[in-house]
Amino acid sequence: VDRMNAGMAEGEILADITYPAELFDQPWMRPTYGAPDYIVRDIYREENGWWDRNPTTLHPAPPAAAAAAVVSAIADPQVVLDRARELSDAGETQLALHVVDLLALAEGDEPTLVEARSLKAELSRRRASEVDPFVSKSCYRSSANMIEAGDASWTSLA
Repeated sequence: VDRMNAGMAEGEILADITYPAELFDQPWMRPTYGAPDYIVRDIYREENGWWDRNPTTLHPAPPAAAAAAVVSAIADPQVVLDRARELSDAGETQLALHVVDLLALAEGDEPTLVEARSLKAELSRRRASEVDPFVSKSCYRSSANMIEAGDASWTSLA
C-alpha cells in the first residue's frame, strides 16, 4: 500500500518488492501452489480497484482491433519474431513473451502471425518449466494448449 501511495503501478510494485524471509521461507509458504505475487496482486486490486492506471486500458478497443492496429504499425514482423527468439535464447522467456505478443494477439492466418502464435505456445511451455507455483505452471500449459488447438479465446484473456 505504501508503494501504491508513492504512485507505483502494479508491475512496478511486483518488480520492486522483496518478500520477508521470516514469512516466506517457511515450508508452508513456499511457492508450490500459489506465489507471493498473487498476494500482492490481490492487495493491489483490493486497495486500488480494477484499473491499472494505464489510460489505454481504461476504455480499450476490442482486442482483435487493437492487435491488428499494432501489427499494422510493424514494418517487418520478422524482426519481432527474431527478437523474441533472441530473448528466449538468452534465457529471458518472459520478456520474449512480451515481444511475441506484438504479433501473436492478432487474428489472421498470415505466416508471421501463425509463426508468432506457435512461438508463443512454445514460450508458454518453457515458462511453465521456469516457475514454481502449480497454478502458474497450469496457466502457462493450458494457454499453450489453447493456442496450439487454434482456440482464439486466449487472446481475449491476454
